[in-house]
Amino acid sequence: MLDLATLGERIWVVGCPGSGKTTLARSIAQQLGVPHVELDALYWRAGWRPRVESEFQHEVDRVTETRAWVADGEYDSVRELLYQRSHSVLWLDPGLSTIIFRVFRRGIRNVVQSRELWNGNQETLGRLVSNVLPYAVRMHGPSRRANLKLVERCKGKKPWFRLCRI
Repeated sequence: MLDLATLGERIWVVGCPGSGKTTLARSIAQQLGVPHVELDALYWRAGWRPRVESEFQHEVDRVTETRAWVADGEYDSVRELLYQRSHSVLWLDPGLSTIIFRVFRRGIRNVVQSRELWNGNQETLGRLVSNVLPYAVRMHGPSRRANLKLVERCKGKKPWFRLCRI
């Protein structure tokens, strides 16, 4: 069992799409009574338009200068900032078959429930099949490699945990 007291006040949750980052980060933030920072919500504008990179970086900078937070997500443009500001890193690293199942299940649930994700954006079956699932499969390896480097960097500097069977 993960002892939240050992994680500090700024926790960064990383992992490939479908790994459970947002679910875990939201739960930890709620338990600690601190803000949850969902990078996807800061990145995606209405109509699935990405935020201009400099605006995104500025917004992440602004929300992570506070005393405490739990952030989830991986964007190269803010990776260094989040590494520097976080007190600990949680890496969710399930296998590819788990990722595919979770992304599909979550996507279908979002479509059926017409759930708003961020800034008015909703999942569609077409987007799930043509974009989201292929992206999750494509990013599994690169995300894992990037996070191996990240936790190597953390060793001796800050607490980190790799959760593989989640």
